[in-house]
Amino acid sequence: MNLTLGLSVDLKPAEARALLTSALENNLPSEEQPSVPRFRISLYLTASLQALLASATGKKAPTSLEMAREAEGRIYAAFRSKSSSQDSSSVEKTEPLAVASGDTLTRSRQRLLDFVLAGIQNGKIVAAEASTGFGKSRIIGKCASAILDDPETRVVIAAPTIAVMAHLAQELRKADRELSPNILLGRRQFLSLERCREGLDQIENESPVLAEEVKKARQWLDRGAPTVSNIGKAVARNATISHLVEDLSILCPNLPASDWALFDNGSSAKEPGEGVYSELRGSAKEGRLIMMSHAMLALSLMQSREESVMEKVTHVLIDEAHELEETVARTLGTEISLFAFRAWLKKHQRGKNTPELVSRVSDLISRLKREESGSLTSEEKITEIKRDCAKLEKLLTNGGKEMERWRDSLLGLKNAKGKLYIMHSPVLRYPSIIAGPSSISVARYLEGRLWNNVEGGGLFSATIFSMLATGKPSTGYFQLKLGIPMERFHAGIPFNAPFVLETPTVFYPDPKHAKELSFPAAELRESEGSSAESIHLNEWWNQIAASVRAIAATAKGGTLVLTNSHSDLREIRKRCVDELGSRLVGAGADRSTGSVVGEFIEAGQQGRRPVWIATGGAWTGVDLRDPDAERGEDDFVITDLVITRVPFGMNKTSTHITRRDWLGFAPEIHEAQIRFRQGIGRLVRREHTLHRRLWCLDGRIHTNKSFKSFMRILQMYPKNQYFTLPIAR
Repeated sequence: MNLTLGLSVDLKPAEARALLTSALENNLPSEEQPSVPRFRISLYLTASLQALLASATGKKAPTSLEMAREAEGRIYAAFRSKSSSQDSSSVEKTEPLAVASGDTLTRSRQRLLDFVLAGIQNGKIVAAEASTGFGKSRIIGKCASAILDDPETRVVIAAPTIAVMAHLAQELRKADRELSPNILLGRRQFLSLERCREGLDQIENESPVLAEEVKKARQWLDRGAPTVSNIGKAVARNATISHLVEDLSILCPNLPASDWALFDNGSSAKEPGEGVYSELRGSAKEGRLIMMSHAMLALSLMQSREESVMEKVTHVLIDEAHELEETVARTLGTEISLFAFRAWLKKHQRGKNTPELVSRVSDLISRLKREESGSLTSEEKITEIKRDCAKLEKLLTNGGKEMERWRDSLLGLKNAKGKLYIMHSPVLRYPSIIAGPSSISVARYLEGRLWNNVEGGGLFSATIFSMLATGKPSTGYFQLKLGIPMERFHAGIPFNAPFVLETPTVFYPDPKHAKELSFPAAELRESEGSSAESIHLNEWWNQIAASVRAIAATAKGGTLVLTNSHSDLREIRKRCVDELGSRLVGAGADRSTGSVVGEFIEAGQQGRRPVWIATGGAWTGVDLRDPDAERGEDDFVITDLVITRVPFGMNKTSTHITRRDWLGFAPEIHEAQIRFRQGIGRLVRREHTLHRRLWCLDGRIHTNKSFKSFMRILQMYPKNQYFTLPIAR
């Protein structure tokens, strides 16, 4: 008899069989396994072992599933018994994170907190992986409170966005009501009053449909631009706050508030926002608990310790730490997508130079398509590209803030020191030019400027571990990216809130449909420039769109559809609009992710079962919970999440390019795993939710060995099954 088992420890079948035999012969009671990723093995049972196991279940005719659950519990009990009898083992090093039988989620949080604090007290940089819903934010708050008990300490908490910062500020107060961080915002979070009023005048003349929002914005400015946002209210506990871009975006979502932000290089002292920014910066330099974004942390590291708010900081606590390296790379570098630049020129530039600009960019695209992805080694080609960028910059005419961004990127490339990198889109090979640091230089930068200057730190994320080819989880890639010295790096095992794994039903393609649902990457590369290219891609778009329509038809609530590119988003949406109509949210190329999140949640609360076909930040940075639903059973804002294809090729930083040059395709798999798991994390954000369905539409999980780890990730969820085409309505 063969049993398929899901084990929380990585064992070979022979090892598992020996442990099972020992447990049954010594009458070790079954133990509940921790809520961590499971390793699946097939275990052959001899007739005698089968009889012992059947008897142990206490049932006359146990099913194979009942026998499998009993075997898993007995094997885990024997494994723990064997581990505890050893003097020293790798298991004992992670024991503070093991979840014992009957452990509550609260007790598990305490174990994780104890583990992190013990490491920090020993001078370690501790990596703590915990799933959505586990309570990472509260743990960060308790860590900060414990560290600050020592009057000589100074702590920085960093988060990826101001929305996460606002949430963290709330959780800090729940952890310790005395905790009130000095929140440091960047200049670009504040409005230029002068440019805002000029912009409102222009919109009033050109867009009468926005007259009400223009009037509302002016009234708000006349009242002194008071704060209405969560982040503003958090800042207001320690400082006077006004003129936030976020506040105007909330009050008037159709106005381009970010276009009127203060400039990074300083603004007039007469600007109210500049005064608020200066006050916050001064307070942060004096405070013992400072909160800032990843980008502000990267900028602060660029300054001398004396100038920076990082002076005398003893500890750092970083939320969503998997995003930190990419933020640092983008802060230190410059990037331009030539395809996006050409599309913007065609749409927005109306000057006499536009035809020449489009022609030059098209020529550059054609030339760089023939280059290999990676670093350019020819000095002659680097000089030629810099010359092209200089010419394009000179040809640009006035075009507002967006034009200035393109101009800054072109100037950054023209004046770049060191290497240039070429990155191509995964299939159609649209090139981007990148000037920036290598992965090694960023790792050394973080080591020298951050890790070596603090006594200890905590790094928190739901995706610190990635999966090796063997199926074993590892923190090696995470440690490599962030340049944490090996002797200081300390990690336990990943933690999952049990409901995150137990709630959703996971659907992936029946192997017989693998070809129909496989993105035609190889065919597209072989047929580039021919009519076959559009035929293959159109067939795939048609199939994915049909599946999305069928899923949305039976969804109990909202549906989030994650795509890998703007072309996928556009084409799938186009094929869904006739049937889904007003259920679709997120129309408009210039919509920010945050504004669409608000639209999606509002539509979900109204019972309209919204459908959001998204890309980019929607993979990692959105929380689609119903804020007004007190119980999980009443939250139907999102019930279905669709992953159209595994997210390869979405990290385009210079650091990632150099890792690929150095290590081959392995870093791409690690990055895709992180984004894949982050995307899945958008679905289940709280306990007791109902009717949650996770759909992976990528048939390559059956046919391509590079996709094997993604199937393993899906099989961590106990409720998983194949679907067939067409998906039933």
